Amino acid sequence: MVRPVFLGVVVFLTLEVGVGDAHIGSRIYPIWEVPDVELSTIDLQDGSVAEWKAILGPPTLQAADFSNSPTIPWDGSYDAADLTWSMWLGWSSSTGRLYVAIEKVDNEYMNEFALGNPFQFPGNDIIEFMVDGDHSGGEYGFAPDCCDTQEAWRRVHDSQAQHYLAIADAPDQQHLGYVGYGGASFAPSPATSWPYADAGGTSLGKGPTSSVIEFFVTPFDSLVWEAPERGKVSMLSPGKIIGFEVSLPDWDSAGSTTELMNYYTLSQQASTWRYAERFVDGRLLGPSRSTAITATSWGRIKASFGMTDVQGSR
Repeated sequence: MVRPVFLGVVVFLTLEVGVGDAHIGSRIYPIWEVPDVELSTIDLQDGSVAEWKAILGPPTLQAADFSNSPTIPWDGSYDAADLTWSMWLGWSSSTGRLYVAIEKVDNEYMNEFALGNPFQFPGNDIIEFMVDGDHSGGEYGFAPDCCDTQEAWRRVHDSQAQHYLAIADAPDQQHLGYVGYGGASFAPSPATSWPYADAGGTSLGKGPTSSVIEFFVTPFDSLVWEAPERGKVSMLSPGKIIGFEVSLPDWDSAGSTTELMNYYTLSQQASTWRYAERFVDGRLLGPSRSTAITATSWGRIKASFGMTDVQGSR
């Protein structure tokens, strides 16, 4: 069986958990709306997260929110001197997009490829972002032998949920890749281009290296990879719960599958490249932010808990 070669497969193939209706864990991560008046201040090409801090306040996610995958065969443990990061998540009801920014400091930064072909990323320090816009769960990343014809596989692969890869430095300026059929064909899918998506990034220094990745994507309930306008865009609204997952590999030697120091995830689940119910939950919240809530990320979490039962519902 031939499967796409990306880290979710290489590292996690041997660990399986039961398929259920809900996403993983009891924690619901808050995702604050970016007001229309402030959307124009987000510059994906400036290499700075200053505007994200001004709009959204403290980071939505930090290194402490992640755990090293228990399936990693190497004896790695978290060390802030090795890699640390902060991440901001936002959304917009007027654009139907999710907005993401991450600022990382890495003692050994690996980035030696052009992301136009996202399947060449092993050995490079990227961010993986997966989204299940309608919170439906289920299998979404299919192997080619899943269907009677190759065309049928192309239609279902990464359609009901999407798996994106983003990188800070890209010689071809393709900072965002899509793991669905558009990525597999070695050409950017229109789903990773305006108006559905856009990205930018930069890095500075060496040993350690500071990097910033900024992007937005449009979640789809059903994505037609070569013609997103024919797909069904996920409806985003305050109070809605979506599924998402973030993974960060930490490579210390480019192109070497034996130099993966750590692989950090939110859900600690296997095969998130394949099963959307193994994502975590995020609640879309309105733009109002009181001083008490924005003072700490824990305040944000408590605010999201207060809107419904912590397990959420579909």
